[in-house]
Amino acid sequence: MVRVVAPNTRTIRIIMFVFAFVTALGGFITLIFIAKGIRTLATSSGLDAGLVLVLIGGLFLMIMGLWAANVRLMIGPEAVGYRNIFRWSRFWSRGEVGRIVDMAISYRWTSQHPQRGLYFFGANGRRLFVLSPRAWRAGDLRDFIDATGVNVDYRDAPVPAQAARREFPNGFGWDSEHVMPTTLITMAAAVVLVIWGYMLVSALFHW
Repeated sequence: MVRVVAPNTRTIRIIMFVFAFVTALGGFITLIFIAKGIRTLATSSGLDAGLVLVLIGGLFLMIMGLWAANVRLMIGPEAVGYRNIFRWSRFWSRGEVGRIVDMAISYRWTSQHPQRGLYFFGANGRRLFVLSPRAWRAGDLRDFIDATGVNVDYRDAPVPAQAARREFPNGFGWDSEHVMPTTLITMAAAVVLVIWGYMLVSALFHW
């Protein structure tokens, strides 16, 4: 029998509360300036700021909501599975998970605050997925790891991204050493989406 495990709701609730507050604040600001009417440049700028907060907060709130609703761990007697934000599921039987490393990867721009994660590698050294200890209950993670039959290789000191790529050549690609460009590209795509949404909503309000 497979047990389906949801993420740690306490951590998710805190993050979603922040984005919900940003969205509500943006909505409140927007309503205030709509009630005043667009008569001056300052009024128009205030309305624009409110719309941006609504779009940014709403976008990330939607993403976190989808993540909380869809992402799951699946624990079986001799197999484990992972379901991502798009509800795509994948199972691995014992022997397919070759190695589990608990380590914090230190990137150039996050060297002071490396993010710790549980890295699951296949028998060929290919990275299968990564779990954040903060996003899951300790007991659920322990059961999930036990089901793989693999002992965890714990690294206390942060591991530089380049060293991780040398040790796990099939597990870390170009993006692992170039987190800043990858992050900027992802953020740029999100900004373009927000700007497009802002222009659409702003045009409707200013019409």
